[in-house]
Amino acid sequence: LANYAAIKRHTAKVEVLVLKADVAEGEVITGDRLDVIRVQADERLFPTALRRENLGEVTDLAARRDLRAGEVLLRSDLERPLLPLQAAEHSWTVRVPVGAADVDLIPGDRVQVVVAPGDGNKPRAFGPYRLRGWEPADGVGRDRTRAYVLAVPNGDPGALQAHHWIDYARDGGAVRALSRTADAPAARPTAGAAR
Repeated sequence: LANYAAIKRHTAKVEVLVLKADVAEGEVITGDRLDVIRVQADERLFPTALRRENLGEVTDLAARRDLRAGEVLLRSDLERPLLPLQAAEHSWTVRVPVGAADVDLIPGDRVQVVVAPGDGNKPRAFGPYRLRGWEPADGVGRDRTRAYVLAVPNGDPGALQAHHWIDYARDGGAVRALSRTADAPAARPTAGAAR
């Protein structure tokens, strides 16, 4: 009993998303099918579980597999339909710190990626690239990131340089920001925006 009391005292309540109803593979998840439950556990036990703060960004995503009522919703259970690639494009996924991307991005926007090389040199903007979509944020605290999927012209030297800085730089290059380019339209719809 003493061990239980000690564990309970040192673990927090984690608010995770669960399904109220079954969802078939490919079906779009709506807010009325989601609920929030509080569980007493170490946060590290739920690294891929979607939490209360993800509620707004998971609606309108499709299930990757059949999901049952009562299941804790995992990041890997969902997918956002991506805009298709056009001829002579390939897909590039970049992880961007939460808060370092424009808040009202929508699929189809032209964006630039700001990357620091990791060797002390100044960050550099690469792009423009076409935003295909994104995944819900993951991680905890300052390590929270969101994966953005970009359409990049085949052979784009900027994307190759940025990729090298991010994945192979000796001192660890990193994405610093993702922002809409100046040639993007001024009027923006707000529904479905990335946060």
